[in-house]
Amino acid sequence: AKESTGGEVYAHADGMLLWDLGPKWAHKMGGITMQPPVEPDHYVEDGQTLEVGELHFEVITTPGHSPGHICFYERRHGILFGGDLIIGGSI
Repeated sequence: AKESTGGEVYAHADGMLLWDLGPKWAHKMGGITMQPPVEPDHYVEDGQTLEVGELHFEVITTPGHSPGHICFYERRHGILFGGDLIIGGSI
């Protein structure tokens, strides 16, 4: 996606071990072939604010599923971008 859109990649440093192992695990767990991940352009930290146009997203660390998992919260509009914090059927 980065190559086709020119977008920048943001990640938390605590997630880099799993980031790098992703293609190996995908192959071992289901024979899935994955492209090697791109290197992040920026590392983010808990409490950091990222501006996207007029929106201001707060970085919230939510370790658990992975040590570097993060969410992005835009307080003014009540928007939260989160990932797979709960694995389906696990609770």
